[in-house]
Amino acid sequence: MNSSLSSANRHSPNPETAYLVRCISNLPTLSPVLHRISALISDPQANARSVAEALKLDPAITGKVLRLANSAYIGIPRTVSSLHNAIVLLGTKRIYSLVMAASLMSSFRKSDRGSLNLMNYWRHSMTTALVAESIAKHIKRYEDIDSEEVFTAGIVHDIGKLVLGGYDPEELSRVNIKAAEQQLPFFEAEEPQVSHTLIGGYLADHWNFPDDLGEAITCHHLLTRAEAHLRLVSIIHVADIMVHMLGYQTHESELIPQLHQDALASVKIVPERLKVIAQDVVKNAKQLEALINFMA
Repeated sequence: MNSSLSSANRHSPNPETAYLVRCISNLPTLSPVLHRISALISDPQANARSVAEALKLDPAITGKVLRLANSAYIGIPRTVSSLHNAIVLLGTKRIYSLVMAASLMSSFRKSDRGSLNLMNYWRHSMTTALVAESIAKHIKRYEDIDSEEVFTAGIVHDIGKLVLGGYDPEELSRVNIKAAEQQLPFFEAEEPQVSHTLIGGYLADHWNFPDDLGEAITCHHLLTRAEAHLRLVSIIHVADIMVHMLGYQTHESELIPQLHQDALASVKIVPERLKVIAQDVVKNAKQLEALINFMA
């Protein structure tokens, strides 16, 4: 169980949260393909061929991976027809992140019938992942950090909004209206017992996400609650806000959250450099759209 969630999940959820927790509990576990790839990533003997064998169990995902390898995301002049070669090009951890995102999408298909615009949601999440990864690569020049794990955290940081969009769209609409009327960032307009970070934490716990991902989900707006993964949480916090500043918002007219100074201190990159990093990501629009199309 995620350490950042254990204290919350030992108690029975209050009435406001109970319905959403029941919905989460009734969700199927993540796909066998994703579990298999996760095991392979941690196995030093595993290689691209073994990941390809796992992916072949899901023809739809296989097709998406091949399509992405032949897209502007990779940008190579020749056609990639082999699944093995596609995995070599993309990397096994990147495959894991994207298969996880596709699994999330399939679990919450009905979200597009609520007030959550799925296209805006995924554009915000994918852009946050790319900006966070770029920040991590900058840090990696001086310190050891896994940019692939950072990318994954960027993709899933707002999964609580998917739950709300799918199972409590009225609450999502209420928060949007309150945020607009009171000129508040979305997370400040939420009720604590049904916040997207808390609900996302329950989902991360249900799907047995690693502790670092759980903490990125539950703490990216509340850095003081971060325990063992402050650096990761800080990167996601900074990337999330930079993406808001660039206009990639989940909700229309969403107020930009305030940048936490502790996050800047943890990331150790001056704001001017962060702005350049974020702008460079957005300039590569074809790469971003290729990732968005992966979710279609």
